[in-house]
Amino acid sequence: MLFEFSILLGFLVPRGDSKGIYFVEERNGKTYTQPLTGQATDKIGEQIRELFNIDINPNGPAVKANNYVSTYMKRLYKQLENYEHGENHNEEEVNAWLSADRIVSHMAQEVSHRLDDGSYSIRFAKEHVPAKEGQSIVRAQLRIHIQGIVSPVFFYIEDTNLPGDTVLVSSDDPTVVTDVTTMVDRWSHLQLSTLPIVTARASTNDELKIEAFLVIALKDEDAGPPKKRSRRSASTTPISAPPMRQKVKRSESAYFEKPNENERCQRKGLYVDFDILGWKQWVIAPEGFSAFYCSGDCSAPFSKEMNATSHAIVQSTLHRVRPNSTTPAKCAPSSLGSYKILFVDQNKQVQIKRYRDMVVDECGCH
Repeated sequence: MLFEFSILLGFLVPRGDSKGIYFVEERNGKTYTQPLTGQATDKIGEQIRELFNIDINPNGPAVKANNYVSTYMKRLYKQLENYEHGENHNEEEVNAWLSADRIVSHMAQEVSHRLDDGSYSIRFAKEHVPAKEGQSIVRAQLRIHIQGIVSPVFFYIEDTNLPGDTVLVSSDDPTVVTDVTTMVDRWSHLQLSTLPIVTARASTNDELKIEAFLVIALKDEDAGPPKKRSRRSASTTPISAPPMRQKVKRSESAYFEKPNENERCQRKGLYVDFDILGWKQWVIAPEGFSAFYCSGDCSAPFSKEMNATSHAIVQSTLHRVRPNSTTPAKCAPSSLGSYKILFVDQNKQVQIKRYRDMVVDECGCH
């Protein structure tokens, strides 16, 4: 079972109105922002919507997912953020969640009342079974929340083909978590003509109220392992955090609007608030997207901070000697990281979706 803890991410707290789209620049230990307006905002917003391509309808009514599902998926999202930003772990299950491109939750379509033999039938929709084409199942959990427990009972999940499925449940800890990776993978290989069913048995004659959902981690078959964020990169401005707005002098603002031509290659930011895209009622976390980019000059002398490759140094030298025969070295990403969004889709299912090579961690001259 994934070790659960409640460490919150150290997000920056926005000052004033943080809604909108901003250019963000770090200088002299301070954060400067410049809001975009007009057609530039519309164009960038359109590109971001197309880029994320998530199953939501910004013009549709507000959606509300099951409370138990939302609570668990929020906690899982925060755990993964902490692990990716340096929190140590040695659990195989954690690695499965971290390697996934999508983590999808599915509420049971139907949970029966207590049957004559003391069992409960938990039915899932056929569309909850992942298709095998183009993706693989790296982890699947069945999570059951039980109400109506008077005294501790044994709870048994059938048809998982895994040992250790009998769990002692009490009113203090009324949740049963079972690994069903083998079962869900078997479902995906079968041509199911009926709804997938899980049978649960409780060692009590009392009628229990059961809410159940699946959490399935999927990985794109053509995707490699996710790139790990370095500790130095992780200590910079959090990806999920809205930028802090600060008042700047007119001369500093003018400098920001018209960058110095001799400014060295470095990472800069463009923050897009999801509310301005109409996603507030769909996207649970984060509040916005920090689209870092690389900008600046790549000419000699090269400092260590410029992360220049040997080729960039040669390219720059040749350009100085024969400027018409070759182009100068370019400021470009030297390290890329992934980005995750926690959202509710149009079917009221909560998902975590990962985008690989989405965020610039470091810039360099190439």
